[in-house]
Amino acid sequence: MALDDGMLNGSGKDNDQLDGILPNVPDANKVTVTPSSIINVVKPINLIDSGEYNDHEIIALVNRNTYYNVLLELLLDVNNPDALPKFVTCCAMAENEILYADFSKYILMQRGNFRLDKSRHVKFPMDETGFKGRMNFDGTPGRKQAFSHVTLNVG
Repeated sequence: MALDDGMLNGSGKDNDQLDGILPNVPDANKVTVTPSSIINVVKPINLIDSGEYNDHEIIALVNRNTYYNVLLELLLDVNNPDALPKFVTCCAMAENEILYADFSKYILMQRGNFRLDKSRHVKFPMDETGFKGRMNFDGTPGRKQAFSHVTLNVG
């Protein structure tokens, strides 16, 4: 499992995975909005950004298709783009969903060393050597209230 997918969707140590953010978002921080205006889309940030615990940047994580098909038109109409969170695309996010997150509240620890394996047999007919890198991590949302999961009702 890739690191971004594990951080977002991982099912925990019982399955040898990271504790994912999305399965651990508190119910109070899960909302559905209609993306009729940029105000509706960004308003759920107030669920996590009280200023008391979240003093780091809030990132909006979205699927690339959601960004271009739903959000881009709304974002182009904004007079003050500096007032918006940074939108980052990630293929591990489902379409028509946004994760507002303070990633400083996700605890990620490397377990063991980086391992690089090589094999001449993988691409033998082409006289090439194949490489594979591997790292192991443990991770969990340190403060679950620092994340808000928004479903866009584009129906």
